[in-house]
Amino acid sequence: GHIKPLNFVPTHNATYSYYGKYNTNGIIPIYCITGITYGMIELIRRVIPRDIVGDNGNKLQKMDALVHIFYEITGVSGAFATGLGLIPRLGNNYAFIVTPICFTAAA
Repeated sequence: GHIKPLNFVPTHNATYSYYGKYNTNGIIPIYCITGITYGMIELIRRVIPRDIVGDNGNKLQKMDALVHIFYEITGVSGAFATGLGLIPRLGNNYAFIVTPICFTAAA
């Protein structure tokens, strides 16, 4: 994606219509919902493993390592998807709207 399209002709110096026509305040509730969802997932991530494997330290470490491996895989694949798919197709600004929605869906 480009910050300013190559064929853009401004009508005056403060023309930023290439950013889109969406209300930028609409992303605030999306980020709030995403934050609440992330907090719930982090709480569950810390409580559920003890219910699954008990208080066995070795099993807890193995499960925690497995969770972190999945976090790494998801983080790297998300970065590639954003850099190679979302931004070139949606543009720099619309990609920010999709990010918290995808994050909430993944959680």
